Amino acid sequence: MEVSDDDDGGHVFLVCTNTDSIQAAETLNNEILVSTTDILAWDLPTILTFPTIKVQAHPNRLIEQSLYFRGLLSGNFSESCLGSISINWNVSEFLQILKHMCDCVLDITLDNFFPLYEGALYFGVESLLLKCEVWLSEVLSPEGFQSTQIKMEDLIQIWKFGSDRASDYVLHLCMGYLARNF
Repeated sequence: MEVSDDDDGGHVFLVCTNTDSIQAAETLNNEILVSTTDILAWDLPTILTFPTIKVQAHPNRLIEQSLYFRGLLSGNFSESCLGSISINWNVSEFLQILKHMCDCVLDITLDNFFPLYEGALYFGVESLLLKCEVWLSEVLSPEGFQSTQIKMEDLIQIWKFGSDRASDYVLHLCMGYLARNF
């Protein structure tokens, strides 16, 4: 079921506290309000300078894309009646996940794979989980090995990550990679 941001259902504010904000001297406000309807125009470096980031989002989009928000906004939780939800996650990572949920292009690299995969697990964003798994599968494939050199410490980090999160899929890919290359 495709849900557009124009569907009726009001708005919800996702309130993110940025503990890593870099306060610019000229920033007088403690918070910034952004909307998912303007997500393509977001200036993330500027947004991330604010200690509090309020994201106006359409609940239907959140419910469609995330098991976390589906349970929170359409269930019997008190948040389903509130106008705002506190998000306790790394703000930079959460905004990337939110951009993916709003159909923005998201490039996965070895640098952002772990936080994106972990965030996709936490927020139940199945499409991002699949995208991460496809990326990892391609990187650890024989063709990916030739185009992207995986260092042993990176492979160990991927293995440990899969082991810590009981991800048979990640562990299986690592084992196949080791069997082919060592």
